[in-house]
Amino acid sequence: VLFGEPRIFGDDATGYGPIFEEEPLDIVYTKESPDRRISMNCRARANPAPTYRWRRDNWEIKLMELPNEHYSLVGGNLIINNPEEKKHAGTYVCVPCVCSL
Repeated sequence: VLFGEPRIFGDDATGYGPIFEEEPLDIVYTKESPDRRISMNCRARANPAPTYRWRRDNWEIKLMELPNEHYSLVGGNLIINNPEEKKHAGTYVCVPCVCSL
């Protein structure tokens, strides 16, 4: 601690995190795949509980603003239904946050 009060980390802390418990794995999805759905897992621990945002190629996916036939958020997991290469190919990053949306 350089300045201020020491911070408490762990389960007894009043505020902490987010700390990743599960990060997304690299996924290669082929057009021939029989499953028309991609699921990328993300789970973090924090107090208060984190909210989750996802980014594709460094652009935030607006999951809460508009209903989307392709993207959905279940817990911290991003689901892409009926993925299309031109719309959905890219690098995805999970961003857990103890912040307001």
